[in-house]
Formats: sequence, structure tokens, C-alpha cells
Amino acid sequence: MLYTGQAPPPPGRAAALAAAVVDDKPGALFGLPVSEALEAGLHALAAADDEPGMTSCTSVLHVGDSSSLGLISETSLPDPADRMPAQYQRVGVESPVMDILGARSVVERYKGEPNAQDAIIAALENGFEGCFVIAMGLNEAANVAVGGRTGIVERIDLIQALVGDSPTMWITVKTLRTSGPWANDNMLDMNQAMYDACRRYPQMRVYDWASEASDSWYGKDRIHFTAEGDRERAHRIANALAAAFPASGPQSYQCRVESAWGENPSET
Repeated sequence: MLYTGQAPPPPGRAAALAAAVVDDKPGALFGLPVSEALEAGLHALAAADDEPGMTSCTSVLHVGDSSSLGLISETSLPDPADRMPAQYQRVGVESPVMDILGARSVVERYKGEPNAQDAIIAALENGFEGCFVIAMGLNEAANVAVGGRTGIVERIDLIQALVGDSPTMWITVKTLRTSGPWANDNMLDMNQAMYDACRRYPQMRVYDWASEASDSWYGKDRIHFTAEGDRERAHRIANALAAAFPASGPQSYQCRVESAWGENPSET
């Protein structure tokens, strides 16, 4: 499924944290008078440390497999503000493009449909310039586990060869399965290969979704997500993009990035 265009901007979000001070009042430690304006300002500053910022990526191509279908689903996410395009816009992306297909892989083509390389090539040929979010890996790990000729490292390299020096964020993968091609042990190999690839590609970042994903967000197949999981994932991917490639402040060169909410479910 290919999505382009503008989704309605989501409403503003409340501050995530209050200032941690004696009696929960700024100045109380020193017996100073507290104005409502000062208190509000200090609370906002404290919250800013844990709130996601804005990203320098004004255009984003999100390339995904079936694990991303719920991010744009009207059934899973009936509120447009919760869907991935609107979440990207929340952190400053003006032109989000979603190119998602079930059973997609970097190399293999399911029933002749475009693989992840094809999706990127098509976008570049159409003049796309911007950042890339690569929400792939489930089928890479599974295909390699059953004897796929192209290894995990080479699959990552194939994508990176196409995106070049463009800012690119990969997303770690996790399942709840303990056996078979989609067993989580295979996903761990994929995730480690992503982290290792950062050494070869300075503009590559890895959002550690696997460390944040709650088991309760998984559906019956133990691979894909519930509506709550899709909602959490959309919000967190957008936050992670802002952390990976911030619009202001010092550029981070750390490979691994997180969403601002860590392992706890968001309240927004």
C-alpha cells in the first residue's frame, strides 16, 4: 500500500513529566514565593528533557512489510491522528510517503510484487529526496533461517547502497515465537546485524523498538500487533526519528536510538 499526501495534524500533547522538586513546587526548597507562570515554565523545562523533539527530516520514505500495515490501517487506528503519516507530521515531516506490502522482503518478491529495493528505486526515480525509515527485518531473518542465499548482512548492505548518504533509520524486530523461521532468536541476529552496520554507514541509525515493545501489544500470531501495539509503534517510531535526526541541537552520532517513552506505554 502506498500512501502520499497530507494527514490532518494531530492535537498538541500534554507534557510527559512534572518537575521533580520538594513539595512538587519550584522554589519550595528555598522558601521562595512561587508564581503560576514560573511554576508552569519550570514544569515545561523539566518535561522537555523527556519529550520528543522535531526532526530535520522534512521528507520521509517509510518502507515496510506486513508489520507496518497496521500503522496506516483505518480498522486498527480509526483516529487519523494516530496513524503513521500524522505521527511523522507531528515531529516535523512535511511529506511522509508510506510504501508498505505484506510478505515484503529486501531480496525475495512475493507473487512478483515489489521488494524493498524496488520500492526505494522507484521513489528515487520519481525524484524522492529525504530520509528513509526501513521497517524491514522480519522476513529477512525468516528467509535466511530457511536457507535464503542472501545473508542478513548483505541484505542491509543492498538497502544502504541505494540510500547512499541519506539519513536512514532501521527498526529492530521482535516476535513472541520460540520456534520456526520467525522465532525471536532469528530476530536477534537481524538486530545485531543492524547495529553492526552502523559502523559502516555513518548516517544510519537503529531504533530499538524490540526493547520497548510490550508482549501485550502482540496479536494471536505472535508476530503482528494489536491496535494498541500499532498505536504505540506509530507514536514511538516518529519520536525515534526525531531523536535520530533532530532539527536542532547537536547531531547525535549514536547508532541506537529510543523513543522518549522508553519501556512504559505512552499516555498520549
